[in-house]
Amino acid sequence: MNSPYMPSRPFHELGWGATRIFWGDTDELRPLFATHLPASLIEESHRQFRNTKRRDEWLAARLLLRHAFRNEGIAPVIRYHSNGRPYLNGTTDGLSISHSQGRVCIALTRQSAVGIDLERDRARPFRLRHGFIHPDDLKRYEILRPEDFTIVWSAKESIYKILDAPGFPLTEIRVKPFTASPSGGQLEALATGHTYTLHYTFLDAFVLTAVTT
Repeated sequence: MNSPYMPSRPFHELGWGATRIFWGDTDELRPLFATHLPASLIEESHRQFRNTKRRDEWLAARLLLRHAFRNEGIAPVIRYHSNGRPYLNGTTDGLSISHSQGRVCIALTRQSAVGIDLERDRARPFRLRHGFIHPDDLKRYEILRPEDFTIVWSAKESIYKILDAPGFPLTEIRVKPFTASPSGGQLEALATGHTYTLHYTFLDAFVLTAVTT
Protein backbone atom coordinates (compact mmCIF):
# COMPACT_ATOMS: atom_id res chain seq x y z
CA MET A 1 0.00 0.00 0.00
CA ASN A 2 1.35 3.43 -0.92
CA SER A 3 2.09 5.86 1.88
CA PRO A 4 -0.19 8.96 1.90
CA TYR A 5 2.64 11.05 3.35
CA MET A 6 4.71 12.85 0.74
CA PRO A 7 7.96 14.28 2.18
CA SER A 8 8.82 17.73 0.88
CA ARG A 9 12.62 17.59 0.76
CA PRO A 10 13.13 16.01 -2.70
CA PHE A 11 10.41 18.20 -4.23
CA HIS A 12 10.87 21.76 -5.43
CA GLU A 13 8.31 24.18 -6.80
CA LEU A 14 8.02 27.58 -8.44
CA GLY A 15 5.18 29.47 -10.05
CA TRP A 16 4.85 31.78 -13.04
CA GLY A 17 1.34 33.22 -13.15
CA ALA A 18 -1.12 30.36 -13.65
CA THR A 19 1.70 27.88 -14.23
CA ARG A 20 3.15 25.69 -11.48
CA ILE A 21 6.45 23.92 -12.00
CA PHE A 22 7.70 21.01 -9.90
CA TRP A 23 11.12 19.46 -10.14
CA GLY A 24 13.44 17.04 -8.43
CA ASP A 25 16.57 14.97 -8.97
CA THR A 26 16.15 11.30 -9.75
CA ASP A 27 18.79 10.28 -7.19
CA GLU A 28 16.64 11.82 -4.45
CA LEU A 29 13.28 10.76 -5.86
CA ARG A 30 14.19 7.14 -6.60
CA PRO A 31 13.90 5.94 -2.96
CA LEU A 32 10.24 7.06 -2.99
CA PHE A 33 9.17 5.16 -6.10
CA ALA A 34 8.34 1.91 -4.32
CA THR A 35 6.51 3.55 -1.41
CA HIS A 36 4.68 6.40 -3.16
CA LEU A 37 3.79 5.04 -6.61
CA PRO A 38 1.33 2.24 -7.44
CA ALA A 39 2.90 -1.12 -8.17
CA SER A 40 1.21 -1.05 -11.58
CA LEU A 41 3.28 2.01 -12.57
CA ILE A 42 6.50 0.37 -11.43
CA GLU A 43 5.64 -2.71 -13.49
CA GLU A 44 4.72 -0.60 -16.51
CA SER A 45 8.04 1.25 -16.34
CA HIS A 46 9.91 -2.05 -16.48
CA ARG A 47 7.87 -3.17 -19.48
CA GLN A 48 8.51 0.06 -21.36
CA PHE A 49 12.15 0.77 -20.57
CA ARG A 50 15.24 -1.37 -20.30
CA ASN A 51 17.38 1.71 -19.73
CA THR A 52 17.48 2.51 -16.00
CA LYS A 53 18.01 6.23 -16.56
CA ARG A 54 14.98 6.51 -18.84
CA ARG A 55 12.89 4.44 -16.41
CA ASP A 56 13.85 6.71 -13.51
CA GLU A 57 12.89 9.81 -15.50
CA TRP A 58 9.51 8.30 -16.41
CA LEU A 59 8.75 7.37 -12.81
CA ALA A 60 10.05 10.67 -11.44
CA ALA A 61 7.61 12.63 -13.62
CA ARG A 62 4.72 10.59 -12.23
CA LEU A 63 5.94 11.01 -8.67
CA LEU A 64 6.16 14.78 -9.17
CA LEU A 65 2.61 14.73 -10.53
CA ARG A 66 1.30 12.90 -7.47
CA HIS A 67 3.09 15.43 -5.29
CA ALA A 68 1.48 18.30 -7.21
CA PHE A 69 -2.03 16.88 -6.64
CA ARG A 70 -1.41 15.54 -3.14
CA ASN A 71 -3.98 17.88 -1.55
CA GLU A 72 -6.64 17.68 -4.24
CA GLY A 73 -7.90 14.15 -3.75
CA ILE A 74 -7.25 13.08 -7.35
CA ALA A 75 -4.45 11.21 -9.09
CA PRO A 76 -4.41 12.24 -12.78
CA VAL A 77 -2.82 9.86 -15.25
CA ILE A 78 -0.32 10.96 -17.90
CA ARG A 79 -1.38 10.05 -21.42
CA TYR A 80 0.06 11.01 -24.81
CA HIS A 81 -1.46 12.48 -27.96
CA SER A 82 -0.56 10.92 -31.29
CA ASN A 83 2.10 13.62 -31.78
CA GLY A 84 3.78 12.64 -28.49
CA ARG A 85 2.56 15.61 -26.45
CA PRO A 86 1.62 14.57 -22.90
CA TYR A 87 -1.73 15.39 -21.36
CA LEU A 88 -3.56 14.57 -18.14
CA ASN A 89 -6.48 12.18 -17.99
CA GLY A 90 -8.66 13.26 -15.09
CA THR A 91 -8.11 17.04 -15.11
CA THR A 92 -8.18 19.89 -17.60
CA ASP A 93 -4.75 21.18 -16.54
CA GLY A 94 -2.17 21.55 -19.30
CA LEU A 95 1.00 19.47 -18.82
CA SER A 96 4.58 19.56 -20.04
CA ILE A 97 7.54 17.41 -19.02
CA SER A 98 11.29 17.89 -19.40
CA HIS A 99 14.40 16.21 -18.05
CA SER A 100 18.14 16.74 -18.28
CA GLN A 101 21.05 14.91 -16.69
CA GLY A 102 19.25 13.51 -13.68
CA ARG A 103 16.77 16.33 -13.08
CA VAL A 104 13.08 16.09 -14.03
CA CYS A 105 10.52 18.92 -14.28
CA ILE A 106 6.79 18.98 -14.87
CA ALA A 107 4.67 22.06 -15.52
CA LEU A 108 0.94 22.36 -14.88
CA THR A 109 -1.27 25.22 -16.01
CA ARG A 110 -4.93 26.17 -15.98
CA GLN A 111 -4.34 27.68 -19.42
CA SER A 112 -4.77 25.71 -22.62
CA ALA A 113 -1.19 24.57 -23.18
CA VAL A 114 2.24 24.79 -21.59
CA GLY A 115 5.72 23.95 -22.82
CA ILE A 116 8.82 23.71 -20.64
CA ASP A 117 12.41 22.79 -21.33
CA LEU A 118 15.29 22.05 -18.98
CA GLU A 119 18.91 22.18 -20.13
CA ARG A 120 22.21 21.74 -18.34
CA ASP A 121 24.86 21.75 -21.07
CA ARG A 122 26.03 25.36 -21.38
CA ALA A 123 28.61 24.78 -24.17
CA ARG A 124 26.86 22.56 -26.72
CA PRO A 125 24.15 25.01 -27.92
CA PHE A 126 26.78 27.62 -28.75
CA ARG A 127 28.75 25.09 -30.79
CA LEU A 128 25.59 24.05 -32.65
CA ARG A 129 24.12 27.55 -33.05
CA HIS A 130 24.27 27.52 -36.86
CA GLY A 131 21.99 24.48 -36.89
CA PHE A 132 19.07 25.89 -34.88
CA ILE A 133 19.28 29.69 -35.23
CA HIS A 134 18.17 31.63 -38.30
CA PRO A 135 21.12 33.34 -40.07
CA ASP A 136 19.51 36.76 -39.62
CA ASP A 137 19.20 36.15 -35.88
CA LEU A 138 22.85 35.15 -35.56
CA LYS A 139 23.79 38.64 -36.68
CA ARG A 140 21.51 40.15 -34.03
CA TYR A 141 22.84 37.85 -31.30
CA GLU A 142 26.26 39.48 -31.19
CA ILE A 143 25.28 40.89 -27.77
CA LEU A 144 24.84 37.37 -26.35
CA ARG A 145 27.49 35.50 -24.41
CA PRO A 146 28.23 31.90 -25.47
CA GLU A 147 26.36 30.52 -22.44
CA ASP A 148 23.26 32.57 -23.34
CA PHE A 149 22.70 30.34 -26.37
CA THR A 150 21.50 27.65 -23.96
CA ILE A 151 18.61 29.97 -23.06
CA VAL A 152 17.83 30.43 -26.76
CA TRP A 153 17.94 26.67 -27.37
CA SER A 154 15.70 25.99 -24.37
CA ALA A 155 13.21 28.70 -25.36
CA LYS A 156 12.89 27.21 -28.84
CA GLU A 157 12.33 23.74 -27.39
CA SER A 158 9.60 25.05 -25.06
CA ILE A 159 7.75 26.73 -27.92
CA TYR A 160 8.13 23.67 -30.15
CA LYS A 161 6.29 21.63 -27.52
CA ILE A 162 3.14 23.77 -27.77
CA LEU A 163 3.12 23.98 -31.57
CA ASP A 164 0.89 21.42 -33.24
CA ALA A 165 3.43 21.19 -36.04
CA PRO A 166 5.66 18.08 -35.94
CA GLY A 167 8.97 18.72 -37.66
CA PHE A 168 8.65 22.51 -37.49
CA PRO A 169 12.22 23.84 -37.93
CA LEU A 170 13.79 25.42 -34.86
CA THR A 171 15.38 28.03 -37.12
CA GLU A 172 11.87 29.42 -37.73
CA ILE A 173 11.26 29.97 -34.02
CA ARG A 174 12.78 33.43 -33.77
CA VAL A 175 13.82 34.45 -30.25
CA LYS A 176 14.28 38.20 -29.98
CA PRO A 177 17.67 39.46 -28.73
CA PHE A 178 17.84 39.87 -24.96
CA THR A 179 20.21 40.62 -22.12
CA ALA A 180 20.36 37.63 -19.80
CA SER A 181 19.88 38.26 -16.09
CA PRO A 182 21.29 35.94 -13.39
CA SER A 183 17.91 36.09 -11.67
CA GLY A 184 15.99 35.10 -14.81
CA GLY A 185 13.40 37.08 -16.71
CA GLN A 186 11.23 37.09 -19.82
CA LEU A 187 11.86 36.54 -23.52
CA GLU A 188 9.80 37.11 -26.63
CA ALA A 189 9.79 34.85 -29.67
CA LEU A 190 7.98 34.65 -33.00
CA ALA A 191 6.70 31.42 -34.54
CA THR A 192 3.91 30.54 -36.99
CA GLY A 193 2.84 34.19 -37.07
CA HIS A 194 2.39 34.46 -33.30
CA THR A 195 4.38 36.25 -30.61
CA TYR A 196 5.10 34.20 -27.48
CA THR A 197 6.28 35.43 -24.10
CA LEU A 198 8.49 33.02 -22.20
CA HIS A 199 9.91 32.92 -18.71
CA TYR A 200 13.41 31.69 -17.97
CA THR A 201 15.28 31.02 -14.76
CA PHE A 202 18.30 29.14 -13.46
CA LEU A 203 18.02 26.09 -11.21
CA ASP A 204 21.58 25.62 -9.99
CA ALA A 205 23.50 24.63 -13.15
CA PHE A 206 20.30 24.22 -15.21
CA VAL A 207 18.37 26.60 -17.45
CA LEU A 208 14.58 26.32 -17.35
CA THR A 209 12.21 28.02 -19.80
CA ALA A 210 8.41 27.94 -19.96
CA VAL A 211 5.71 29.24 -22.29
CA THR A 212 1.91 29.04 -22.19
CA THR A 213 -0.91 29.80 -24.60
